[in-house]
Parts: sequence; C-alpha cells; structure tokens
Amino acid sequence: DAPIYQPAPAVIYSKAAAEAIPGASSAAPARLVGERDLPSVVTQLLREARGEVIVVAPWNGGLDSLVRDLVLMPPGVALRIITRRATVEDEAWHRGLHDLRRRNADLVISPFLHTRCIIVDGQKLLLGAAGAPVAVSKEMALLVNDAGLANEARLNVGRLWQEARDGR
Repeated sequence: DAPIYQPAPAVIYSKAAAEAIPGASSAAPARLVGERDLPSVVTQLLREARGEVIVVAPWNGGLDSLVRDLVLMPPGVALRIITRRATVEDEAWHRGLHDLRRRNADLVISPFLHTRCIIVDGQKLLLGAAGAPVAVSKEMALLVNDAGLANEARLNVGRLWQEARDGR
C-alpha cells in the first residue's frame, strides 16, 4: 500500500516562541507592508540608516525609484547595491549609475538578480519589494525588525555580491 498523504501541521505564530529565537527582537518582529504604505516605509528606512544600507533590486521598478534618496544619504552611511541592468539602457540608467558611484556606493550588476530587499544597519530587513511601486504595480513586502534575520540576509547578499563580482 502507498503511504497516505498527511499535510504538514499548521504553523502558529507565538510571541513567546519568536522571542526565544536567538537575536530576535521583542518589538514587532515583522509586519506586512502593502503598496499604499510601501513608499513611506522605504523612505523611513533610508532616513533611519546610520551605518549601512544594502539594496538588492533590479533597475526597473526598483533601484530607479530610489537613486535620488540614496545619493542624498549622509556620507557616513555606506551604500552597497546589487542591481540588474535596465531593460532599455537609457540616459536615466547611465546617470543613476554615475551618481551612485560618485556618492561612493559599492555597486555591482548581476544579470541573474530577481530578489528585492533593503537591509538597514544589520537591524531591519524589507523583503519583497525594494523601491517605490509605480501606479500599476501591486506589491507587498515583509518588514522584519530582527537583527538575526537581517544579518542572515546580509550574509546571503554577501554571497550574491561575490558571485556578481566574479561574473557568476
């Protein structure tokens, strides 16, 4: 007889269990952000940055909407960016890259990029949408206020970074 399929048990979130995870924050560990609130959440994240901002986003519908804010960040905030080429290389693409490099952003380009995230100071992670959504897009993202998860994402981005630098 073939084994009978048994669905996995439901995952039930419990604040006590979340707080028991090493490095987890007790203050609102995560929340879902819809397209209406996404631009203000991204702006707030960038304003709160004190040491480092990591952006992983394709140019179109991602980094293109953030360049102005990133270039205006205080010089003491390190910028690390992984992006994918614009679908059509135009003046805005070249100007954006030039402005980011002039701002001393450490920028790499990967043709394989699909992930979208922003990591701020190794403390906060916005995963799912990295940019201000355009009028026709329907986006949502998960905002995580947890140093453990943010640093885990940072380590994974470091791997993507090295692969992009190596041309992989």
